Amino acid sequence: MAVGKQLEILIHDLRISQSEFAKQTGLSKQTVNNIISGRHVTKTDVLEKILGAYPELNLNWLMNGTGNQWIGSDTPAKGRQKSKEPQSQDGEMTYKELVSEIEHLKEKIRLKDEIIDLLRKR
Repeated sequence: MAVGKQLEILIHDLRISQSEFAKQTGLSKQTVNNIISGRHVTKTDVLEKILGAYPELNLNWLMNGTGNQWIGSDTPAKGRQKSKEPQSQDGEMTYKELVSEIEHLKEKIRLKDEIIDLLRKR
């Protein structure tokens, strides 16, 4: 499967270990190892975690090896750190935080739709 080879290339290009990649994406080390070795069928939830950590990663490149590795640039930003839910001091989200959260959720939906479309084409 192309995803295993592409994932191996991605980790090498990021200059991180499989363990660090697993940590950044929220995948288990075993899952990462199994994908690379071809013993794991890559499911939607795995792709979502990878794209959640590296939103500028080109899904077509990861799935099929086609196109550029990164969307809009030659190199990625560092893996996004998971942050606590934004809140003001009194525990309520501010308008700006709500708008930011909505945009984040829209992006997650877009990524899921893209994954579904690619999986349907297989």
